[in-house]
Amino acid sequence: MKNTSRTHPELIEEIYFLKQRIKELEHAESDRLSAKQAGKRAEEQLRESEERFRLAINATEDGLWEWDIQTNKEFFSPRWCEIIGYSFDDPELPHTYSSWASRIHPDDHDRVISALNNHLENGTKYNVDYRHRHKSGEYRWQNSKGQAVFDESGKPTKMVGCIADITERKQLEEVFNESHKCLTNILDSLDSLIYVADFSSYEILFINRYGRNVWGDIQGQKCWQAIQNNQKGPCSFCTNDRLVSDTGIPTGVYQWEFQNTVNGRWYECRDQAITWIGKGLVRMEIATDITEHKLAEKALNDIQEQLFQTNRMASLGQLSAGAAHEINNPLAGIIGFTEATLSDLKNQKIAPDKIARSLGIVLKNAERCRIIMRNLLNFARVKELSKQESDINILIDDALALVEHKTTAQNIRVVKTYDKNPCKVNIDRDMMTQVFINVISNAQNAMPDGGELFVSTWSENNFALIEFKDTGTGIEKEGLLKVFDPFFTTRQPGQGVGLGLSISYSIIKRHDGSIEAKSDGKDKGTSFIIKIPAKGEINGHE
Repeated sequence: MKNTSRTHPELIEEIYFLKQRIKELEHAESDRLSAKQAGKRAEEQLRESEERFRLAINATEDGLWEWDIQTNKEFFSPRWCEIIGYSFDDPELPHTYSSWASRIHPDDHDRVISALNNHLENGTKYNVDYRHRHKSGEYRWQNSKGQAVFDESGKPTKMVGCIADITERKQLEEVFNESHKCLTNILDSLDSLIYVADFSSYEILFINRYGRNVWGDIQGQKCWQAIQNNQKGPCSFCTNDRLVSDTGIPTGVYQWEFQNTVNGRWYECRDQAITWIGKGLVRMEIATDITEHKLAEKALNDIQEQLFQTNRMASLGQLSAGAAHEINNPLAGIIGFTEATLSDLKNQKIAPDKIARSLGIVLKNAERCRIIMRNLLNFARVKELSKQESDINILIDDALALVEHKTTAQNIRVVKTYDKNPCKVNIDRDMMTQVFINVISNAQNAMPDGGELFVSTWSENNFALIEFKDTGTGIEKEGLLKVFDPFFTTRQPGQGVGLGLSISYSIIKRHDGSIEAKSDGKDKGTSFIIKIPAKGEINGHE
């Protein structure tokens, strides 16, 4: 029988060995459990990740695809298939590269394949829009994005990506592009400059064909450098501050005229603030060439000035005749008292008081002659147009004084009803005096056997109004329509050429005013009402 007894040290060593083995087994079990738990956590995280990915894909309504480059097989997600009208397991839709490529629109095919190859060979971004054939046979727009996976040698092994149906977006873009094309064609067909400039940078964002033909293709340049000359910064006449209120609200259209510093031509400009995509409020200007109008206007003003002088001289002739009569009386007194004084001196009948009285009368009559002649000279003097503040009541009195002889001779009573407050206006005094004389003369001619002339002034809505109302022969309805036409007259041949009221009309218009004739018909008198801006600056042409 074998002796199996062990020594004490041997037992201790064996026990120690067993304890170590137990610990190793415990550690191994612990690691196994930890690995199992880790695996479960990984599986849970993977499921959560997949769920998040699924939710994200469903939220974007994109279709997923995966292409195995080695086998040319593709995986299409159910949503990918749905986008082109198929079910996931539809036998008519093979999950292959060639199946996908064959459905690309012929006009897009080469472009799409080229983008795909550039991505695989050069790493360029793959993001392309193209038309893909739907199961119904129609082509629908898609956007496709993808990323290749490369092996250690840099060779692509597979590619994954997604597609989105962008048919509606493309249709909207097409409508927008057509609308934009139509609008651009309209703007390019207009015979006016149209441009848009940024409020802050002054960059020209748009200019139509008319503008390009005149100033060149200056889009992107600063308006004050490209459209104007010799500007060291934004133009001093820039209208930006007139187009938007302090609160940032557009104020509407601002209209002005300007002579361009590049080509010297005149333009009527209409500026306003509009909204521009990506820029907010910008300035749009529509400028129409009015150079020919300006030249015609100047020519017309020159003709009117000539007519004015012609009418002035005709009036001066009439006034001279009356002045001659007016001067005759004081001259007769001067001559008579001078002769009497000379006779007294010759006969040595010197009476100082008598001589002093005679000389006083002579002086008074000479002063009367001087005043008459001064008025005639002032009226006849030709000078440049000059506007200044004047009291309309005083100016009317001066005009009445110039024709006083004829008024008195024809037994016409003048009744004046003036505004209590001075009627201040900015006018050319000589021109306005001519207007008043023309109207008063018209009244005198309508009352050859006497009558009454009512002259009234008053203020209304920042205007001074003057009415000359006579009790004369009146004007028929047909005549009222033509009373301000050149060469129209109701007088007998040889008694007038019919320019007075026409010239008066032009003068009043140049003062931004109006003149109106009223009459109830034959023998019922006539009324002329003149309306002139009170004070303020007059926009007439120098």
